[in-house]
Amino acid sequence: RLCDARASEQQLLSVMYGFTIVGYLPSPLWNPYGKPPPVSESLGGVSAPFEPTLPVEPKPVRPAPSRPKPAPAPPPVVEGPIVPLPEPESPGSYARVPGPEG
Repeated sequence: RLCDARASEQQLLSVMYGFTIVGYLPSPLWNPYGKPPPVSESLGGVSAPFEPTLPVEPKPVRPAPSRPKPAPAPPPVVEGPIVPLPEPESPGSYARVPGPEG
């Protein structure tokens, strides 16, 4: 419900600030809302607020439950013989490719 009696004024306003209304009035002479209020002088200024400032009520925060650290993973089991890496080949066994300069 939008009109929740337990919601604060800031919570209700934050819902309305998320709405985008697309529409029009069929006649410029028909305006059910009356003349709009004058635009604030601070609108568009540096650090100018665009929402009404309301007092922020501190709320208690529950601490997060502590979780035990996971047990370290056991080292991998090596099965079979350990094969050494092959010896690097000598540079003479490769084909020589000329560089960009020729």
